[in-house]
Amino acid sequence: MLRLVTGPFHPTLETRLVQDLRALKSNDRLASLAIIVPSDQLRRSLKRLFILQEKLSLLNVHILSFHQLALHVDRERCTAEGIAPGRQMDLVSDVFFEHLLRHIGQRRMPHTESLRLSQLPHGAWPALWASLRDLKDATVDSAVAVRAVEEGQFAPEEGEKLKGLFTLYAAVREGSAALGVGSPDDLASLVTPFVPTSPFLRGLHELWYYGSYDLTQTQLTLLESLAATLPVTVYFPVDARPAYGFARQFLERHLYPMAETNDASTMGSSAQSESGGERVHVSVEVRNAAGIDDELTLVCKQILTLVETHGYRFEEIGVVGRTLVPYQSALVRLFDQHRIPFTSTAAVPLLREPAMKTLLHLARLKGNGLHRPAMLDVITSPWNRRLTAPQGGEPPRPDRWRFAVHALGITKGEEEWRRLAQLGRLEAWAGTGDESSEDPLDALSIDGPQLRLLWDCVSPLIDGVTGLPESGGYGGLTDAFCALAEDHLSIPLDMSDSIDAATQSQGITDVTEALAGALAQLRELDRLDVRITWQEWTDTFEEILERTTYALTPPSQQGVQVLDAMAARGLGFRALFVVGMNEKMFPRYIHEDGFLRDSHRLVLSETLGYKIDQKLQGYGEEALLFELLRASARERLYLSYQRADAAGRPLAPSGYLDGMGVVPHAADAQSLFAVPRRWKDRTALPLFIPPLLTREEHTVSSVLHGRDAAALLNAGGREGELFAHGLAAQALIESGVPALSAYDGLLTDATSHWNRIRERGISPTALETYARCPFQYFSAQVLDLDAVRQTVSMELSPPAMGQLCHDALRLCYLALIRQGWGTAASSAAVVTAEVTRAVTQAFTVYAMTHGTGYALTWQLAQDTVRHLVEAMVRFDCEVAAASGFIPVECEIDAKGVLPDGTAGEAIPLRGRWDRLDRHPVSGALRVIDYKYRANDRIDAKDRQLLQAAVRAQRLQPALYTLMAVDGPGEQPHGPQPEQVEFLYLLPQGMPMVERASFPASCWQGPSGPMLSRTVQLLVDGIRSGRHFIVPDTAHCDHCEFATACRKAHQPSLWRTRRSSLAGALRALRFEKVARD
Repeated sequence: MLRLVTGPFHPTLETRLVQDLRALKSNDRLASLAIIVPSDQLRRSLKRLFILQEKLSLLNVHILSFHQLALHVDRERCTAEGIAPGRQMDLVSDVFFEHLLRHIGQRRMPHTESLRLSQLPHGAWPALWASLRDLKDATVDSAVAVRAVEEGQFAPEEGEKLKGLFTLYAAVREGSAALGVGSPDDLASLVTPFVPTSPFLRGLHELWYYGSYDLTQTQLTLLESLAATLPVTVYFPVDARPAYGFARQFLERHLYPMAETNDASTMGSSAQSESGGERVHVSVEVRNAAGIDDELTLVCKQILTLVETHGYRFEEIGVVGRTLVPYQSALVRLFDQHRIPFTSTAAVPLLREPAMKTLLHLARLKGNGLHRPAMLDVITSPWNRRLTAPQGGEPPRPDRWRFAVHALGITKGEEEWRRLAQLGRLEAWAGTGDESSEDPLDALSIDGPQLRLLWDCVSPLIDGVTGLPESGGYGGLTDAFCALAEDHLSIPLDMSDSIDAATQSQGITDVTEALAGALAQLRELDRLDVRITWQEWTDTFEEILERTTYALTPPSQQGVQVLDAMAARGLGFRALFVVGMNEKMFPRYIHEDGFLRDSHRLVLSETLGYKIDQKLQGYGEEALLFELLRASARERLYLSYQRADAAGRPLAPSGYLDGMGVVPHAADAQSLFAVPRRWKDRTALPLFIPPLLTREEHTVSSVLHGRDAAALLNAGGREGELFAHGLAAQALIESGVPALSAYDGLLTDATSHWNRIRERGISPTALETYARCPFQYFSAQVLDLDAVRQTVSMELSPPAMGQLCHDALRLCYLALIRQGWGTAASSAAVVTAEVTRAVTQAFTVYAMTHGTGYALTWQLAQDTVRHLVEAMVRFDCEVAAASGFIPVECEIDAKGVLPDGTAGEAIPLRGRWDRLDRHPVSGALRVIDYKYRANDRIDAKDRQLLQAAVRAQRLQPALYTLMAVDGPGEQPHGPQPEQVEFLYLLPQGMPMVERASFPASCWQGPSGPMLSRTVQLLVDGIRSGRHFIVPDTAHCDHCEFATACRKAHQPSLWRTRRSSLAGALRALRFEKVARD
């Protein structure tokens, strides 16, 4: 017997439900009752309603979901039939059915050619399964559907495609039945025949349905079987309003025919009359904000107002959105900032968890050839089991590991990673670069112990990854991966695994459960008995992780109910906030099914009699959902929409705000409220009074009103003193004071750095850096900052090519010098052999620490360096014949002194000469410095070294003439060179070698005083700690410290341009000299 009670949820159906339960229990306190609800939220809400509000006893009252009822009856069926529970059917996810569908689609079944299954993109399979699932939920008979196609019930031009779709649907049903798997609706179908003999159901006095306005065909069949077994009452939400049209259609078509007419009409009339009176007045307010953060902030402020001022409890308040996906990232943050407890149906994607990303990187290692980013993510992960210090040893430094791997040029491949085994035996390895050998301050070192620790992590990981099977079944590959993950990561993979005490929390437990479920889904696919590659397994693993979610909050948590609209059906709230009232959000955007169009669904429904809805009928359900939400607020209803997103792009409000008649006139300031974006405009609003502000907002407000926020920050565990210092610095930086200050680069005390220079010396390159930009010098030499590291290229960079040229030239010239320069250099065969040997050795050493990159570019680079070295030897032979100078040594440390006219002291100079030549007769010395030019271009400053030295653009040649070979003791040893030559290596130039000279006599010529003034200006600036910015596009575009520079800050730029100190440096660039 089926009885209908109709009316709106609130107050009609809820009141009637309570009355009926009280009447049932007044007659028999032990009367057994089952209430079937569509959601877990409604189940908990009814319990609170009955126990806390109505003080009713729930003895023998079972509140179950549809699925819980089916599981209960299935356990009884299994017990009665003597089989294990779930033995006849295992419930599987949509992912299983999609893979079953793909497997079936490979068979080339009849009529499926028109579906072009072999050409379907990866993302189309879930859509195809969704269409077949609709057919399955409607219990469509594939034979009947195919016959309808043949009889012309559908459009003739789509007949073949539909026959293929129905054939595929039949194959999926047969396949799932053969494999013993199904969905929750399949379980309901399985237990429906057992309903009349179920001990649980036969022991019930009544069974009630509450909270549903739509059922699938399977659920309708189960309801019909239940109504034939025991008294069933359906509390159905319907009203005369147009918004209830979706529910009314279902009621009239499916429930009225099942109900006994007299009882249904009586109950319906009663409900109608009961709902005919005026509802309690509900205050309605419409609000808008810019962006999700502002919208939720407004909600939080109002919730606090209701609780603190109007006596509401958090549990009486609801926040509902059509979907909570856009709000996931902001929900926890903003509610926690406002100290508002909440429970939510929002689900977080499992792949958002860093631990899951690490697992996915581990799974990808075999397919991507041990690609560097994935390897680094695994070995530097906090879950790495080997990331512990050896007993009494040095603790691991994952940050240094990342630098080492990048500096060594490791990109992918087992061979490249195994270079760490050789390097780990070294005590230290120094990075290469033009200045590393000359200026130890710039050297970047990687110590041997850290390399060995890195290799100790990498070596077993390589062995484990290479040991993974190439192919296999889903179960076998999943077990292999779990074994690998268990060996290397401390991430619990199974519910039986213990969780580290440091990470033990409800959230982690939920993640663990979700991960265990994801791995179970992978093992379920083993039923398909297919052999797949490791890459296919990895793709499936990633797909399952992307689609698996876990609860944002524990179900048992109390507080404000933050729900999506579907979960809020049937619930009542004292105050309700409906967020996201924008077009395409509420109502959501609905489009037709690409495989089963609405015209096809109409034939299946109206002609063939199946319960299958048209997709565009979903707009009717959207209207119903909004009406149910509107009616669920007992006292206050707040509707909010975003007038613009966080980036300022305008958004359209939902048409429901006008069409449903809930929006008062916009002129009513009490009912239409817009949150301003500027904080100063908000502080005057009632919702932003001090008691409602968060700690972060209090801080911002204090700063904007000129109050000290340090104490507030300290109370919240922040660095209040540091913030106060930063605030004072910002005030000075932003001020209109024209003079440079300490925050513009003027150090109050540069003694420590100057003492280091006096002790260790200064290099010509460091002086050039200061002349180019004092702030750049400050960053590199004083602060010793590391530049932002760029992604390592698979091709050799110009600095790398320059270093290879230097190394090859050094090796080649040393060999020729040992053999006797005059004899060896004049023999073409000897030169060719030595050049080849030197280039090969230089590239071999480089490959050990940097890798080889692409094979083709590696070979081309060797050929280029070989041609350059050969050209250099030929060039030197020709020059030696004319000048008489011959090479005698390479890579020589040199030092000297730089007179300091200001302080009256000598400043040590230090450098490294690429090559030293000597005249065999006079004994005169000449210094050679190689310069590699990838663009084959020599600028004016490279040719006119004297003028470039006066302008502080090329100080190396001028200062090299003041040095001598480094010897024992503090003083230089031997004579100073009489000239310095720059030899430019031009890979594509004609000729490939060009030179420019700087005679030492320039210091005694007319330009000598100009050189001295240039050097003195730079020395004085460094000694005084003047490190302001000197912007110039010539060097700013390539500066390594541009991210820390304030060149784009107008006040700083203005002060620099007005400064006489900066003006003196800029004036150097325009100095002109006459020929000496």
